[in-house]
Amino acid sequence: MPEMKWAQLTITDPITADIYKSLLESNDIPVFLHSDTARTVHPFTVGMLGNVEVLVLEEHLEAAKKLIKAEPPIG
Repeated sequence: MPEMKWAQLTITDPITADIYKSLLESNDIPVFLHSDTARTVHPFTVGMLGNVEVLVLEEHLEAAKKLIKAEPPIG
């Protein structure tokens, strides 16, 4: 089985990360969200501590960039 190589698409807040995850997965792009902060009902999201890395497989990176550029989150 080939090794899956993940690439960082962006770093953002938890809500935007979830929006990107939904958008990308609905376009058949696998997504992994990484944060050093545990996800809870009341997440600690002050400054850099609340950031979430949005990762996609390297082979999907360019397509993912185009998608999030074309469909930015509302706000």
